Amino acid sequence: MKGVSICSGVGAFDLAMQSLGVTTHAYCEIDPYCQAVLVARMRDGWLDSAPIWPDLHTLPAGDFQGIDIVYGGIPCQPHSTAGRRGGAWDDRDLWPATR
Repeated sequence: MKGVSICSGVGAFDLAMQSLGVTTHAYCEIDPYCQAVLVARMRDGWLDSAPIWPDLHTLPAGDFQGIDIVYGGIPCQPHSTAGRRGGAWDDRDLWPATR
C-alpha cells in the first residue's frame, strides 16, 4: 500500500504503518524539530525516504496519484475537554484541512 503521512510528528505512526506494509510517499509536518527528526530517521533507514511538505493547508493532494491511504495524528488540543476548547477558533485546528 502507498500512503501519505499528515501531521507526521517524529514518525512514530509511520513506523507502525510500515509494519503493516504501507510505504510512505510523502510526509506533512510543520514543526522544524520534527522535520529534522524525520530527515534523520530517513537517513538512518528507519523511515521511508520521501519529501516533507511543511503545511497541511497547502498540501497538493491532487498530486498524489495512486495513494491508497492518508493517515496521521491530527492535533486534538482545539477540541479536547482537557484544554481551552477553542475549536474552530484555535489556530491548531486542522480538521477542516483534512477534507
